[in-house]
Amino acid sequence: MRLRIERSKTLLLRGERLADVALMCGFSSQQHFTSSFRQATHLSPGAWLKISKS
Repeated sequence: MRLRIERSKTLLLRGERLADVALMCGFSSQQHFTSSFRQATHLSPGAWLKISKS
């Protein structure tokens, strides 16, 4: 799971859409990806992206 989350971070920083990132990283849905991302990072993908870009 950790590797998929790390890969998703790279894709998000590249500007990929959330739904596309979820599928590219092997999650069954955007909702599943978001909940897994939040569990791993304690942030939503959008919140993580905002912090990472600042």
